[in-house]
This record gives sequence, C-alpha cells and structure tokens, in this order.
Amino acid sequence: KDANRPELFSENDSQEIAKSAATNFSESEHNFRFIISPEYGDKIDLKDFTKNLIKTIEKDLGTKLSWVASCHYDTNEPHVHLVVDGKNDAGEKLLMTRDYISRGIRNRASQIINNELGLRTRDEVARQLELSVSKNKKSDLDNIIKTNIKDEVISLKKLDNKYYDDIGAELLEKRLFYLETKG
Repeated sequence: KDANRPELFSENDSQEIAKSAATNFSESEHNFRFIISPEYGDKIDLKDFTKNLIKTIEKDLGTKLSWVASCHYDTNEPHVHLVVDGKNDAGEKLLMTRDYISRGIRNRASQIINNELGLRTRDEVARQLELSVSKNKKSDLDNIIKTNIKDEVISLKKLDNKYYDDIGAELLEKRLFYLETKG
C-alpha cells in the first residue's frame, strides 16, 4: 500500500515485538501459515479485519494465540499473510482440525466481512461467479460442480434446479470448458 514494503504487525502493533515473534516462529517446529484474501479486501482495513479474525479464532479454540501478520496490496486482490505459533497459551501443541482450517476459518472471515460490509446483492454474487470462470484457483463454481458429479460424470441436465435460478448453466459450462483446457 502506498508503495511501501509490508510491515509486520501483531495484536499490540509493535514492530519490534512482531519481528521478534516472526523470528521465534521461524525456529519453531510447529506453526500455521495462512494467506487470507477476503473479497472486497480493498474496501476494508485488513489490519483490523485480521485482528478481529484472530479474536474469533481464539474464542473458537479457547486459547490465546501468538501470531504475526503482514498486509499485501501488491496484487489485484489485497491479502494478509498470517503466521500463528503452534503452541496454545499453556505452551502445549496447538491443535486445529482440518475442517476448521479449511472451512471454519473461512466461514468466520465471511461473517466478519458480512458484518462490516453487509450481505452481497444477487448481482454482486453473479458478477463474482462470472469472474471466477477463468481463475486458476478453486472457485465457488467448482464446489457446485463437485457436489453434482456422479460416477466421474457431470450432466448439467441433471443439475439441481436451485443452481440454475441463481447462476445459470452457462457459467458452469464455461467453467467446465476452462478446466478442460487446463487438463
């Protein structure tokens, strides 16, 4: 942001403490590394968002976390690099289920964004899905496709009608074609 190098931050915003924590984490045998890229990341304060997300994760896990993060604005999608120490507040190994890491944190982040910006309109959702047709990373369209595969085959004719109402089959067809070109 503003052509400056990303700065490390943590709960208390002290650069020195954040740098010290980052050094300790790099020497630790167990830590968690996340890249958090919220939709509309350019419309929120990513630093405050990250702090709110950490507080929520701490409540979910029932422990205080040691963490350090950095906000990056060098791509079209502003994002946060977050490292969480692999120990809980009792100094024991921090455990997070695979489901919480893959879905729980994402759901919590979505709740924070929705509370700050409000729910997206139907048109915003449709625009976002249209943009995701040719993305190289996993998209919501992929989730719809995955849930409708039977015996390694997907038939758009058999697709649940509730998806047609919201997005239209043409987006799924475009996404499948794009994925096919990528092998």
